[in-house]
Amino acid sequence: MTVARTPPATCVACLGADLTSLALSVEDRYALYGCQSCGTQAFADTAPVPDAGDSHYWEAFKFSLYADDAVRAAFEVRYGRMLELARQHVAPLRSVLDVGCGIGNFVDFAGRCGLDASGVDVSPQAVEVARSRGLRVHLSDDLDSEVRDGSVDALTMWDVVEHLVDPYAVLQGAVRKVRPGGAVLFETPDGGFFVRAVLLALNRRTRGRANLTGPLYYWEHKIYFTERGLRELLDRVGVDVVSVRRMTSVREKMSFDFDVHAEEGSRISRVLRQTWPALESAFRLAGRGNKLMVVGVRR
Repeated sequence: MTVARTPPATCVACLGADLTSLALSVEDRYALYGCQSCGTQAFADTAPVPDAGDSHYWEAFKFSLYADDAVRAAFEVRYGRMLELARQHVAPLRSVLDVGCGIGNFVDFAGRCGLDASGVDVSPQAVEVARSRGLRVHLSDDLDSEVRDGSVDALTMWDVVEHLVDPYAVLQGAVRKVRPGGAVLFETPDGGFFVRAVLLALNRRTRGRANLTGPLYYWEHKIYFTERGLRELLDRVGVDVVSVRRMTSVREKMSFDFDVHAEEGSRISRVLRQTWPALESAFRLAGRGNKLMVVGVRR
């Protein structure tokens, strides 16, 4: 099926109007555009019926992925570092709301660290699993009835904002739950990661014959923020960024992911299953991680 490639009117991050096609289409439906102002990249849904965009993340295998002990332990190291970093800018830090909490791994970790922790998610199945673990987790539609505005010291969104069709609206509602002076913590793919530019250029110059972009661009991710783009979006919802660090994707999580897709027949995943540990180490040592780790403070 051929679909029209119509660019969005403005950048979802900085509201810039200078957008250009990046000559990449996924699922013959999502066309990738880049903002010339902030560099943020976003998929435009070109199908007649727009994608809801907020309930497709929890594929069946991801319940097993995030229940894996090694994956959980690796993420907890990252969570601990980010909470320590947040405490350098925000005090006291006694309560936290995790938006997009999934099966509740961070809520569980934060509770064991002595925080009053709760979470929300769009997936009824994920919420059910989290509640079965004894965690205080709600459906996203119940956020306003369950969490008072200005009632928590910190808001976290781990690999969530890139899935949102309208991140401004979601952030505006979530940030209200944080007290003035409270912390806002993000993890999201870095739209400025240099490998993206390399693979997009290769795809464009070969007219798609050498398309190796699959591991970096997939339809579940609607937006790939650059640091500048994320700063501008957060500024619009009343959050000042105080720290930005670049980390690599968690090795244990990616190895699990590559194993699943390699078994499904993905040739790229078979290669990455073998090479990712070395690549992750190289990127990390060079300080060229593919993830933005952001701490902000609500004004």
